[in-house]
Amino acid sequence: MAAEVVVVKEIEEQSTKHVSSSSTSLKETVISYFGISLAIYLGFLPRTLESRNKALCLKLNQVEEQLKQMKSRRKEDSKANARVVEIFASHRNGWQQEEKKLLQQIETSNEEISHLRFKIQELEKSETELRNCVENLKREVDEREEMINFMSRRQEEDNDDDDDEEEEEENVEEYEEEAEEEERFADKIVEKVEVRKELEEEVGDRFYHGTAYTDGEENGEYSSNFVDFSRFDEMRISEGLDPVPEEYFMDVGSEMAYMLGRLHNNGLSRDFLPSASTVWAERGGDWQDVRCDSLESSYPKKHFAARRESPWKVDCESTGVPSKLKLLEQELLDLEKIYKGEPSKFPSLLRKQAKRYQVLVAKIDDLCRKMRTNDPCDTTLSSEFRTRRQTEFLSEAHRLKQRAIETGQKLAVLQTEFAKGNFSNDLESHVKFTKRRSLDSIRNNLKEIQRNLEVWLARIMGELEGILARDGASRVKEYYMSRYPFVQ
Repeated sequence: MAAEVVVVKEIEEQSTKHVSSSSTSLKETVISYFGISLAIYLGFLPRTLESRNKALCLKLNQVEEQLKQMKSRRKEDSKANARVVEIFASHRNGWQQEEKKLLQQIETSNEEISHLRFKIQELEKSETELRNCVENLKREVDEREEMINFMSRRQEEDNDDDDDEEEEEENVEEYEEEAEEEERFADKIVEKVEVRKELEEEVGDRFYHGTAYTDGEENGEYSSNFVDFSRFDEMRISEGLDPVPEEYFMDVGSEMAYMLGRLHNNGLSRDFLPSASTVWAERGGDWQDVRCDSLESSYPKKHFAARRESPWKVDCESTGVPSKLKLLEQELLDLEKIYKGEPSKFPSLLRKQAKRYQVLVAKIDDLCRKMRTNDPCDTTLSSEFRTRRQTEFLSEAHRLKQRAIETGQKLAVLQTEFAKGNFSNDLESHVKFTKRRSLDSIRNNLKEIQRNLEVWLARIMGELEGILARDGASRVKEYYMSRYPFVQ
């Protein structure tokens, strides 16, 4: 029993020793694990820190670059904004100045409009007075007709020869008095019409399409503000006496009133009438046989500058050709109005000829502009280059002269067409007179344009040939032989 107790004690002691030894070994393994892991961590720590440092440095550089870009963009945006502000400020100043100019123009135009409206009101008042005068004259004429009819009936009842002679003398005296009154009345009407026409021309240049006039004239009719002169064709003295003929108005100096009345009846406008001064100056003869001067006489004959000035340095306006082209355009518009609704080839042919002259003038002006920019007498250039430039300009002027000659030949063909052209007999005499007058004026204007262009080109060519001859290097034969002398 005691032996068993001893054995048990030994076994317990061995177990305690084994447990203590195992616990110490476990602690050692744990300590060694932690030591190894710590060593490994400490070994890899610098590399991780370096990699992180590199990544952070890279991000820092990127952020700094973005910051620089943002600063530069901000500077550019500020500069652009300042430029935009300057532009808007300059535009605003320009707009304000333009607004001031327009306001001044509006004020001046309003003043002119008020002044012209005042004139129109005065003319309307005078027109109402004239109409009242016409009504009074009509009333007097009716009363005299009644008196004459009563006297004629009484004369028939009496059958007295002496009374017949006395009544005839009275009728003659009354007829003469009425003729004098109508003559004075027609003179007043013609004066008012002249004033009215001058005002219409002034108003037409400014506000013809305003409220001052109606659109009746565009349809070939007069506005209601004008005096109706067609009533003169319907006036008569009496059934017992001879009616007043239409030629009476022309004989006593009332041609203007008669022509206005006839034009109104035929549906024509006042543009076909000659000026009132021409009618009064030529009232002694038949107005259809009057020879009217063309409109070109109102322009100066001396168009070109002095000889000492080079022809290509002269402005195109000083040659007189552009002004005549504008006049030709206006005359063509008037001619188209005359031939409106009639099958005629004259307006189209004249329009084509005017287009040819416009193109030719533009080309000559372009040549002069080239010669002004590239002076053929420039001493800074070499003589060979200067001679070449002069010859090129001379050849171009020669081609333009040939074209001008061709245009003149076409003008001659047009003149033959004018000579062959005739007017139908069923037209009114004043319409034929207006057509002949317009065609003659256009033909004279075309002749003057042709002459001015030929003189202009001749002066340019003569000046260039003189320069070449002066330099001792004339190449006139070369540019006459070859159209393009410098093309190999």
